[in-house]
Amino acid sequence: MSDSFEFNSDSETPQSLKLALLASSLTTVADAIATLATLLAIDETKEANLQAEQEKQDINQQLLNLQYQLDDLTNSHQQQQERLDQVINSLNSIQKMIIDKNL
Repeated sequence: MSDSFEFNSDSETPQSLKLALLASSLTTVADAIATLATLLAIDETKEANLQAEQEKQDINQQLLNLQYQLDDLTNSHQQQQERLDQVINSLNSIQKMIIDKNL
């Protein structure tokens, strides 16, 4: 009897054992492929999440820029309104002075 494993392909080994060995080998290969597929899916999901986070940050930056622009427009409008109010007050004062002189 030998200490090493030897696979004899002679007729003494039942065909069912040979098929069982082949099936278990194929199952092991299939499990390895399934494991690799799972690892790839995890990597793809991580990449998709990173991309989605980057897109979210880009959108938030665009919204922040729009808010700054709206704030600038609002401030500009308020300044123009204040200037217009000053002009109207000045014109009203001039009109009152003219009316007072004509009386």
